[in-house]
Amino acid sequence: LQRSVGRPGWLDAARAACVVFLATLCVGAVLVVGAKLGDPSLGAGADPLSVFTAVVILGLATLGTPVHVGDLEITLLPLGGLAVVGAVGAWAARKVVDRSGAEDERSAVLEGAKLAVPFALLAWASALVFRFRSPATPVAAGAGEALLLAAAWGGIFGALGGWSSRAPACGGIGHLLDVVRSRSRATYEGAVAGGVMLAVAAVGAGAGGLIWGLGGLVTGGLGRPPSIAFVLAALVFVLAFLPNLVVTLLALALGAPIEVGARVRLAGRSLGPLREVSLADWGGGATPWYVWLLVLVPLFACLLG
Repeated sequence: LQRSVGRPGWLDAARAACVVFLATLCVGAVLVVGAKLGDPSLGAGADPLSVFTAVVILGLATLGTPVHVGDLEITLLPLGGLAVVGAVGAWAARKVVDRSGAEDERSAVLEGAKLAVPFALLAWASALVFRFRSPATPVAAGAGEALLLAAAWGGIFGALGGWSSRAPACGGIGHLLDVVRSRSRATYEGAVAGGVMLAVAAVGAGAGGLIWGLGGLVTGGLGRPPSIAFVLAALVFVLAFLPNLVVTLLALALGAPIEVGARVRLAGRSLGPLREVSLADWGGGATPWYVWLLVLVPLFACLLG
């Protein structure tokens, strides 16, 4: 690490961090647009600086940074939005590594991980500067959390980008599977079957969530007549939280209980109405018949695997 820090290339790492931070702001802007489409009265009459401040706060929230609304603390982690930031981070890190001339995988990983430092500083500074300083209800992203989380995600995405520049993902996974197959044929076949099961189950859970949402729109179960703006807003948030939704539905299909609701922290205490549902107990009531169809997802995935 000391040799890596002492080497040149920090200017390129800072440029890459700026690109990743720009991608973070773009994700925050899409979330702001989605919220505005869902509720046209939201932020009515706000000046451009206030809108940009909201973009910065939601962009930092995409990294998992808690948002403080007065004494309330709200945390969300849209894995779809984080995946977009990660893809941009890996691409920018590959550009840095290509310019650095790193020869082996270890040097490439260290070069790519350099962007974690300037990215963390950008997130920390933006969290300190861009906040709503209303005396009644101040709103801000946690600066310390933004610094730590941006450093962690920047290091992970940068290291992955550096590694993929010297060992492409498909080639690296294929090489790893070849090593496993040479040592144990049974382990290799089990790993491949498990990968097939996981991929098919994820696709099936995503399709189930899509059908569930379309059914709610058709039957009017959302409590309001759907409009173009409302459908676009729903599409934005579905794409942002699609991996979260897939994991939740897959857990439900496997019989695990899930918590439904929102929980916030107020003065150090966790508050919020959370309801636990599962196939065996649907919040104290009978499980809807169509929820049992989710069992077909892991069944089909395991049979195919």
